[in-house]
Amino acid sequence: HADGTGLAFNGDTAAANALDDYEEGTWTPGIEIGGSTSGIAYSSQSGYYTKVGRIINLSCLIQLSNKGSNSGNVFVTGLPFAPVNAAPARGSGSVGYYQGVSGLEFPILILIEQNMQKFQLRQSQSTAAAAMDNSNISNSFGMFFSLAYITAS
Repeated sequence: HADGTGLAFNGDTAAANALDDYEEGTWTPGIEIGGSTSGIAYSSQSGYYTKVGRIINLSCLIQLSNKGSNSGNVFVTGLPFAPVNAAPARGSGSVGYYQGVSGLEFPILILIEQNMQKFQLRQSQSTAAAAMDNSNISNSFGMFFSLAYITAS
């Protein structure tokens, strides 16, 4: 872009349309159960992200070696950028592979909530997506996933 605000395409000179941010990096996903990380241990936790403008694309692997003794809903923590605080900009995705689960009859789903750097794991059901809790995962819980969401900046 001529004024230094970003990369322009096809002669478009509007600053709002310029690509002004691109970044690649790693992030460390974690598990939180009932608002606590106490006792949770990992055999693997790694993730990659690509940020193009305000769109964040994530992929990751989480493998537990101990889920601890916490009770409550299961969240994935550590998103590299906070999601935008706007309902229509929520991101979603699905877990491509998982192990060490019980009581699930449907795939694990992901819904990125507004302005939170964590998300709850959910299971699809016939009428809604119910929250997963500590009873649904074992000490060997693991998963791969990828998803996209929009960040504020």
